[in-house]
Amino acid sequence: MMKQRVLQIFEHHFNHPNYAVFMASLVLMLVLPPASTFFSGLSIVMEVTYGIVILLACIYTATNYRDLFLLAIIGTFQYLLFLFQQPGQDIQIINPLITFIFFTSVFIRITRYIFQPRAITANDIYAFCCGYLILGVVAAPFFFFIAMNIPDAFTITQETDFYEFLYFSYITLTTVGYGDIAPIHPIAKSFTLLLSIIGQLYLTVILGIIIGKYLSSQN
Repeated sequence: MMKQRVLQIFEHHFNHPNYAVFMASLVLMLVLPPASTFFSGLSIVMEVTYGIVILLACIYTATNYRDLFLLAIIGTFQYLLFLFQQPGQDIQIINPLITFIFFTSVFIRITRYIFQPRAITANDIYAFCCGYLILGVVAAPFFFFIAMNIPDAFTITQETDFYEFLYFSYITLTTVGYGDIAPIHPIAKSFTLLLSIIGQLYLTVILGIIIGKYLSSQN
């Protein structure tokens, strides 16, 4: 009975994902790391929040059981790397790679959901926001990998943690560009430029699709 109930929940989310909850978990993932520097107990909360992000990403973006199983395998591996990461060349390569693969898969599935032909709902807006937030997570491993393998690629040291590159990723994505972190190496500059362009294209193209679907539903 319990197994059947669990399967029914999964099948419901395959067709009716709750992107509002997923968006809330992504926002928490961004705001909790700085707070953990002042309150040591929050480091555990941050780890739990990141695990929730991965779990919700698997449940809400999968469209069938095969999809769910594949995302769960990659997500579990990525979460374990996040929990037990240690300094070392192998981790510096594998961890960013798995992070990129997992969140790119999630981003593709969210985009597919937005493209589905149906009347626009609030969930589409939440999905749009989730996609934009995921873009920053997708790009951060690239910047982290570049900094770890190319000396002085950015105006920050190689010992800087992953969150700094996540911060830089969103600053670039939103084209704010405070200048506290800047790319120096040509490869770092090219990826920074590419992310700025992709961020603007996402906003204009996907938002245009959502507006078009809304106008069509009003006719």
